[in-house]
Amino acid sequence: MMTETNISVFTKDPNNNSKRKMDTHMKERQKNNGQIKKYITLKKFPKPFVPQITSNKTYRYLLAHNRESEHKATQYYITFRFQTELQKIRGYQYPNLTQTAVASTIKAKNYIKTISYDNSQQDFVEKLLDQVFSEALQIRRDNKFSDEVPQRYEVHVIGFDCLKSATTLVFKNIKQMKNEIIDRPGSRSCPIHIIVKPTDNSIHLKFIDAKNYVSANMELDDFLRDIGKVQLSNDIIRQSQLLLSAIDNRINDYIPYHIDLLQNTSLTKLSCLKKYAFAYKNFNISSCYNPEDKANPFDLSMEYWKSKVNSCNEQDKRKKRRIDHNITYDDYQYFHDVFLIQRCHMYQARFTYDNKPTLDRIDNEKSHTKSNEVYDSLRNDMISGNSFVIHRENIAGKTQIHKFKLQDNQISENCFIVELEKKRCSCSTPLQVAYFTMDNSKYFYLNAYYNFLTPCLDMDYIHVIYGDTDSLCLAIAHESLPIKDKKL
Repeated sequence: MMTETNISVFTKDPNNNSKRKMDTHMKERQKNNGQIKKYITLKKFPKPFVPQITSNKTYRYLLAHNRESEHKATQYYITFRFQTELQKIRGYQYPNLTQTAVASTIKAKNYIKTISYDNSQQDFVEKLLDQVFSEALQIRRDNKFSDEVPQRYEVHVIGFDCLKSATTLVFKNIKQMKNEIIDRPGSRSCPIHIIVKPTDNSIHLKFIDAKNYVSANMELDDFLRDIGKVQLSNDIIRQSQLLLSAIDNRINDYIPYHIDLLQNTSLTKLSCLKKYAFAYKNFNISSCYNPEDKANPFDLSMEYWKSKVNSCNEQDKRKKRRIDHNITYDDYQYFHDVFLIQRCHMYQARFTYDNKPTLDRIDNEKSHTKSNEVYDSLRNDMISGNSFVIHRENIAGKTQIHKFKLQDNQISENCFIVELEKKRCSCSTPLQVAYFTMDNSKYFYLNAYYNFLTPCLDMDYIHVIYGDTDSLCLAIAHESLPIKDKKL
């Protein structure tokens, strides 16, 4: 978006949404002398940062009802493989990719069935889809829990490096009235997954790519041989069967961490879930993890309280606010008892001289009156993110709080590039999350360098230029990678 004086130009804005946002932005800037007021919303009840639990509603429900041992991953699904060839079609300059055969293997609880069609049959892709939809009823029943445990009911249809071709080869066959695509995130040419639903029932087929669960450069043969531990085949019917072994092995890799592989479509997310599941390996939801605090409790003195009262009054005078109803010296005993007795309602953490209490106002436009002081609400939901069972403290002079800046870039005398910032933001993630992420990444970084690269490569030909938390730059004085230990 570019602005020139009072004119805004948007490249694509058919519903005038950007124009309305820009008009609101300009009004607020004019109202506040060119400044934007920021509102930070602190969560009333800070939650643990446990994505391996919160992202899985089935496991979350079982954990909350003390039924964790009943958790099971999605183990029944459907695989498919296409056989294609380039064909020259009259009227087109370049050859088109055309499907010549398709095979699918259905893995149910009590049986495994393979079906296949080829181009000798009319509308063979459509026939395959119809049969897959009918088989999906049994797959959904097999994956379902015995009682009303909340879960996702999509039936997974899995291929390998398939969604690019599936976009053009399969789904051109479902642009008819009896089927519809209800979800297709990602780019037009390479979606993350595709969910298809027939108009006459509630079955949802979720087409996903098994390549989401391995490194980007892995080919089908490597996937079947290294992960599936099976003999390779060029027959698409056999390949659709062999995919079961590789996918089952990947599913079993994550079962000990209570992670459902098929409910996630990103190797990055799976790595994140596994990391936090490992961090919480010995966490017991029924145990008490109150922090041991050896610091002396904060005892509010009259001198400290007088200084606080005088500071509030001076602040209100500078802002030309009334001070006749402000907190006074007479409120000392009330706040003294509050600070000394009250504790964090989640972890019973006390106020100490390292973690001093502070007073803030509910409405910053009003004075420091007793009714406007926010401590009465903060004492019941004080910030205390319990990630890794550690109490969070914001300590003056030690905990840095970053401020927001408006991004305005002038590119000519009267033309600016303007980036609209969010007016509101929420803060619920504990500081320990950032600490653990950085510390953990450094561990793996150093472990990979000293326990793999150093013994594996001839370091006489290698010089370390620089390293960062997530990167390592090496200078190699060799015509190829100087491998010293090929077995490693």
